Amino acid sequence: MRSILNSPYFLITLIWLIAVLNFCGLYLGWYWSVRNFDSFHHFLGGVWIAGLSFYFFRKKPQFFDTGRSRTATLVFILGLAALAGIFWEFFEFGVDQILINRELAPVAQATLRDTLADLFFDLLGGLVFVILYRKPVR
Repeated sequence: MRSILNSPYFLITLIWLIAVLNFCGLYLGWYWSVRNFDSFHHFLGGVWIAGLSFYFFRKKPQFFDTGRSRTATLVFILGLAALAGIFWEFFEFGVDQILINRELAPVAQATLRDTLADLFFDLLGGLVFVILYRKPVR
């Protein structure tokens, strides 16, 4: 499993999957018609951020040694996933302000519950990646 998660091809494939799903979600209306589509999308985003972080830290170990402390690694990677999720929520808010005022699109951030669910699934995706990546190889 770790060899797949270590692969840059995994990260490239995942970001393309996220982009294609986002396109489908926007243009085919899946964000509004498919139950939990947005949550799944945020989960994948959390997985991608965590994967990208591990990839970067493996290539530049002077920034952060992921092998030194499991707890510190977990907290740091989840912090990066949360930060990415927060920035994405700010982006959605900005898009809403521009498009909704011009009546060009439905609301992306309908409620506080939606925003908190998005952040939860960003963190959950990051956590799942960390657990799968750090699972001991037998």
